[in-house]
Amino acid sequence: QQRRRWMEVREGSRGWNTEFQQLLESRLVDPKNELKRTKELRKLCEDFGEMAKKIGTVIIRELFLPTAHKTIPPATSLIGGVAGGEKYVYQPEGIFFKIAVDKRGLYGGDEFIMKAAGHELRGLMEYMDCRVSGLYFPLMVLVDYRGYRLIAESILPLGPRTLIYGSSDGGRTVHADNPEMNARMETAASILKLKGHYVWNWEQTEKTLIYGPVDIEGHLGTDNRFYVIDTARVFPPQTPVEGVKGCFLYRLLRPELVKKSRVPLSSDAFSRFPIEDMDAHNEEVRQASDYLENVLTRQVATFLVEHYGPMLSGTEPLAQIREEFSRFVDNVHRQGVNVRCLGIVHSHIPKEHVRVRQFVMTEIVARTAKNILRHMMRKLKSPDDQSYTKLVIDYFNLLFSPKMR
Repeated sequence: QQRRRWMEVREGSRGWNTEFQQLLESRLVDPKNELKRTKELRKLCEDFGEMAKKIGTVIIRELFLPTAHKTIPPATSLIGGVAGGEKYVYQPEGIFFKIAVDKRGLYGGDEFIMKAAGHELRGLMEYMDCRVSGLYFPLMVLVDYRGYRLIAESILPLGPRTLIYGSSDGGRTVHADNPEMNARMETAASILKLKGHYVWNWEQTEKTLIYGPVDIEGHLGTDNRFYVIDTARVFPPQTPVEGVKGCFLYRLLRPELVKKSRVPLSSDAFSRFPIEDMDAHNEEVRQASDYLENVLTRQVATFLVEHYGPMLSGTEPLAQIREEFSRFVDNVHRQGVNVRCLGIVHSHIPKEHVRVRQFVMTEIVARTAKNILRHMMRKLKSPDDQSYTKLVIDYFNLLFSPKMR
């Protein structure tokens, strides 16, 4: 009951979830007003993003204050959950927050749990794009500030007994209790090319067929809608690197690659959950990972040479080159290749294509510089903005100094 009170939307606060779901449902009732509905949906998302940013920055500013001095105290002990970071609820606005801080050491560092937060949003968007009738999702936005990342979600009408699919306790108990929900999750999995697999409970007394990751959660809300949350591990991991802690949680395969796989792949491959036929699931994901590393990266290298080579070697205006550069990562992702594989891609680009190699290396360096800056900001732990402003200015002065060339 205490948990439920924390997760209720207070009277007088904006009903983000109600507005969101009604706008989506109105598409089915009145398809003629699509333009109006799109504008209203965009405005709702913008408003939610602005409010989440406003509250989220306060949570991050107060991160190192004693709990008694915080404007918004953490609510993890009341809400529960095994991974994903410290949890907060701001009831006056009906928004739930998770801050991506690796307090339990499951991910090997804050940088990597931040990647998992990005996967949660991506997984949710992929499920939404499946357009499975009767599946609902929260509004969600990421807030990046001072080197930290927050997930903000609209509070849903869920309670302690609404869970009907997946697990909320790290696999201790696994649910597939509602035939309607089970069928919808199977339909979504077939679109995403995810393999159903049996998961044993901790006592090894019962196994449950799950489509997707075991720690996804499907709820029958108190408004009788079927909700899906906790989508960070929807897509299978790339074959884990020995000695890299928790990499199965964040080094995931791209959705574009999984959907093109010759066989469905298990979200829980290489995980620590007691999965039946784990060796078979692992081997299928291992083959997909090998295809990524040995085939797709070469294809992307060829694509980059053919697509960007003439432009970088010619006399195209700088504005056009900048516009193409802004689409560079999207072009790589569309091929099913993760940005973390750009080093492999770079090694496949012939040395005579100097400008293309520089083009790829610029992206690698920029992302590395971003991660270093985030790490420096997290170490600062200062209550005022001025310290962070100085840090960023000094960092960029150092990065772009002629002495560093």
